[in-house]
Amino acid sequence: MSTFLKIYNDLFAYGKPCAPRGEEIKELENYQATFAPYERLSSFRARILNLGYCKQEFLWYLRGDRYDTSIEEHAKMWQKLRDVDGGFNSNYGQYLFKTDEPRRGGSQLEWVVDELTRDPHSRRACMVLLSPSHLRENNVDVVCTYAISFRVRDFKLNMSVSMRSNDAIFGLTNDVFCFSMIHEMVFELLRYDWINTPEDNVLHYLGRTLELGTYTHKVDSLHVYQRHYDMLRALVSEGVDGYEHIEVPRGDARQFAALLTGGVLNSFDAPLINWLTQ
Repeated sequence: MSTFLKIYNDLFAYGKPCAPRGEEIKELENYQATFAPYERLSSFRARILNLGYCKQEFLWYLRGDRYDTSIEEHAKMWQKLRDVDGGFNSNYGQYLFKTDEPRRGGSQLEWVVDELTRDPHSRRACMVLLSPSHLRENNVDVVCTYAISFRVRDFKLNMSVSMRSNDAIFGLTNDVFCFSMIHEMVFELLRYDWINTPEDNVLHYLGRTLELGTYTHKVDSLHVYQRHYDMLRALVSEGVDGYEHIEVPRGDARQFAALLTGGVLNSFDAPLINWLTQ
């Protein structure tokens, strides 16, 4: 059974009703799921994945521009989420990949890679997204994710994502894809910095082969909206028969660096970039 399908089964069986801001939902509190390496995309007969949108959201994050309105062309719901300054608080890239604090010396992503290079046992390799500035009355775009953290244990790079709120039908699918891509990005950038034996094409981290570990997704309120109750029932009813796994080309440090900086690679050298932009 896929992790996505287990989540839907748990929500259907154990979710409890409540109505934040007057809108009924079925909710699981303090929910946690762990995804295997590269488990990031799925589609179901009852909920066909919009793969094109998943790609566009990730590319939007990579640009890291809170005033980039191009995302509205791919999902109209973003038109309702502009902040009073015309920007989007929930463009996660502005927190992860950019910096407006020169004293920090780089982005939060760079901090994570540098910290795990300095100390492979570190517990400080974290990126913070939700800010107190988001928590104000009538803000329509309160960031859903608290933080993303990384640890190297047994020479595996594990990642944890902590969220205050997550819609299990559409939000979860997009979020898991984007966060798992960030997981792979940090993994590849760590390996790139420590190439000890290039002659056999094995990349190393501190003299050992680093592996991609697990991705643990933690949510205070995992929920489904009332308008999607029938869809949730169908997802659980169809089970594995209605499930389709979707493969994503693997990236490498050169491709991720090019995506972050707008660099150009030869097309035959960049299968991930080709897939994301096609």
